[in-house]
Amino acid sequence: LLLADDGGLLSTAQRSELIAWIRGIDVDDEDEDGDTTENRFTFSDPLHSSPVAITFGGTEAAPVIKLFLGSNDGGIRMINAFNGEEEWVFFPQDMLRLQTDLRANRNGDHLYGVDGVPTQWIFDFDQDGIIEQSDGDFVRIIVGQRRGGTNYYALDVTPSSVLTNPNATGGITPELMWKIEGGSADFPNLGQTWSRPTLATIRVGNTTEGETELQDVIAFGGGYDVSQDDGFFGPSSPGNAVYIVDALTGELVFTVSADDPGVGDNLEYDEMTCPIPSGLAFFDSSGDGTKDRMYVGDLCGQVHRIDIRPNKDAGSDGIKATAALFAQLSELDPDPDLVADHRKIFFRPSVVQVLNTEFTTTARYDLVAVVTGLRNNPLNVDVSDRVFALRDFHVDVLTDTDEDGEPDAGTYETIQGPTDASLGTLFDATTLVDDPEDADLTELQLSDGWYIDLLGTGEKALAAPDIISGALTFTTYLPEGVVDFSSCSLAEGSGLLYGVDVLTGGVVFNFDDADGTDELTLSDKTFTLGGGIPSSAVPIFQEEGITFLIGGGGGASTFNPDLSLPKGRTYWYQQ
Repeated sequence: LLLADDGGLLSTAQRSELIAWIRGIDVDDEDEDGDTTENRFTFSDPLHSSPVAITFGGTEAAPVIKLFLGSNDGGIRMINAFNGEEEWVFFPQDMLRLQTDLRANRNGDHLYGVDGVPTQWIFDFDQDGIIEQSDGDFVRIIVGQRRGGTNYYALDVTPSSVLTNPNATGGITPELMWKIEGGSADFPNLGQTWSRPTLATIRVGNTTEGETELQDVIAFGGGYDVSQDDGFFGPSSPGNAVYIVDALTGELVFTVSADDPGVGDNLEYDEMTCPIPSGLAFFDSSGDGTKDRMYVGDLCGQVHRIDIRPNKDAGSDGIKATAALFAQLSELDPDPDLVADHRKIFFRPSVVQVLNTEFTTTARYDLVAVVTGLRNNPLNVDVSDRVFALRDFHVDVLTDTDEDGEPDAGTYETIQGPTDASLGTLFDATTLVDDPEDADLTELQLSDGWYIDLLGTGEKALAAPDIISGALTFTTYLPEGVVDFSSCSLAEGSGLLYGVDVLTGGVVFNFDDADGTDELTLSDKTFTLGGGIPSSAVPIFQEEGITFLIGGGGGASTFNPDLSLPKGRTYWYQQ
């Protein structure tokens, strides 16, 4: 509903005026030129939303590309990437209640609407790079609200005809496919929707015993709980859940949580008691083309592993799951003296499958990279954040003989990260430059992985890590204060880009080239970025190699790591 300042209903005239304001008409004469019929600037802030670029057609020289993002007036926007023209704004119905307050422009807390990063779902039947509805091709986007609320929205943005002119507008009309509401019967523990949905194809059972079929789903964490603001550390709800949802309909497929009382299929997993604003690392562990395992961290510094499999019971469908606590990276003791160990995980892990005999005694394992940092409080200087590379030696499906959702006793152990209360079982790679030797090599071989201390004052990771061509890259933020009252300017802090060997945590890039030689030193572990909170290092793939692009407060930085294009696995079947 469109409401008046006092919460009452608007008159017909007031409603028409507000709708005109929403559509971008300067009904309040904001520029004081006496004209209330002209256009005004209407692009609201995308504070945490980043644009997603989708190619719909055109040619290699002149592709038709559209950008999709959310904004904090509650709109989901599509922008022509060629000319920068905004083609449309889609307002979900429940975002209309924001409009009166936005128009009044009152002082107070920042207003949030749709502040998440969209997930794209693209199907190009003949893989010709052209979206043709007549071929069954489609483009859909799914986006959450982040601080704006507890909903997810899915839009179909498939063009009605083939788009050929990158400068042209029109041809795409958004259609709401579905909406997920936090607090509803199926999603009672869904908090603020910070977790960017992960699209996956999984194998599920059907009602014929023993048979399975494929299903397209999205998976996301239970979100953020505002009680975690103001330095709170420990279990809380909402947010302590993982949801798997039918991507086409938005219907719940499965829930994992300690106490989510939703009406759908679920696994009661006692360790999942803390909010999960992170995205999920959902991957294919068996190489059969479907996703079957996920890793995700939470706001208690825990990392969870969830294995899924089709439910083949007679008369049943959907999936079953087995969950286990993979790692504990923070000190859960509420003692205020241990606040340095109160690490929170806000971003998805990165996973790579490893076969290596040099740095471990067990050659085959899955390596899970995790970063910590208080995204809800970037200026915090009390927590000692770290970056971890954790080895999961149980590469096969978790053994769960009685199918109670828990691994069989004695078959899976939790990694204990180093804290004030425990030295843990991880190798300290903070100052490592070259491959370890002698005692260091033995320690690394016998460890459950490695970690790097972020040593700058208040240094923290505020973007997801990535692994590419054997290198782990991640960015960190170093706060430099809040406000410089002498100059009335904002001290925005600065960022660093790290590049390390994913197997050891040692140096891999000659970042500083201080002496003009190829010799690597400890200073080559980081590359200094500009001001503000940096984005993750986004790899740009080109014929000549890979370039990293990192966004920040002053624009974008680039780095050429001299990496060749990564190799991928190819499978074939022979009869």
